[in-house]
Amino acid sequence: HDMSVGSGMAPVNYTETDLFVVSVRMRSGKIVMLAKFFGRGSFVNNSFFPDWLYFEEIVRAGLSGGDQEDESRAFASSVAAIIGVDIVNQ
Repeated sequence: HDMSVGSGMAPVNYTETDLFVVSVRMRSGKIVMLAKFFGRGSFVNNSFFPDWLYFEEIVRAGLSGGDQEDESRAFASSVAAIIGVDIVNQ
């Protein structure tokens, strides 16, 4: 999920703040959180100006941002393979 303040407003430019949570739903229905992946994401240009105008911001976001989505998906895939279940996005 994008947790950024600017994500709900348009037109605006902002750098995403990503949060991905990996949980397991037990047979009893109880949900157990295993890990949270939180950090800077991509630069988003929701304005009418072209992306090339924000080259510096895009590069900065690329250098300082993490890959929370990929890392959380890899972690979830590993856990799912170990315990023998399918991954469901919620």
